[in-house]
Amino acid sequence: MIASRARATPNLVTVHFGGKDGLWLACVDLLAKTLALRIDALAALADDSKTPLRERLQLAIAMTAAYYDQNPDLRGFIARAALEPAPRGDIVAERLLKPLYDAARPLIEQGIAAGMIPIADPALVFVLLNSALGQPDRIAPVLAILAPDRPAENLAVHIGKALSGLLAGDNSGS
Repeated sequence: MIASRARATPNLVTVHFGGKDGLWLACVDLLAKTLALRIDALAALADDSKTPLRERLQLAIAMTAAYYDQNPDLRGFIARAALEPAPRGDIVAERLLKPLYDAARPLIEQGIAAGMIPIADPALVFVLLNSALGQPDRIAPVLAILAPDRPAENLAVHIGKALSGLLAGDNSGS
């Protein structure tokens, strides 16, 4: 099916990737490369002493929400694959989520130390943020029932604003 959608013969997948598992790993590696700029941006926010901490926290949440909103395929892949049993779930956690966490952790720790983030565990903060921001497609049907007048577009951005209000003390959350 993958080969036919790519308009290639099935043996090309085997030749180039060794089979479906190799193709899956190549996708993970490609996603890791596309996340590199985001990882650098998160690390830069942690090191930015000129911008107030609350603003940097809000910016990190907004950047994550916007990135997930603009890349629904990536968001869906990470959300699904991270929940798969070993080895796939472990590979996604190690190659995609851990580098993001390592970049975001210093900023999260700064927010915790300053009393801006009321959760003392930076890993838990990271998982909560990425779980909520990474699955707006699963949240949208519930919100449509609970609040039918709420616009469904840019849901990840709206969730990001709400999380910013909860975790970084931003009162302009949606």
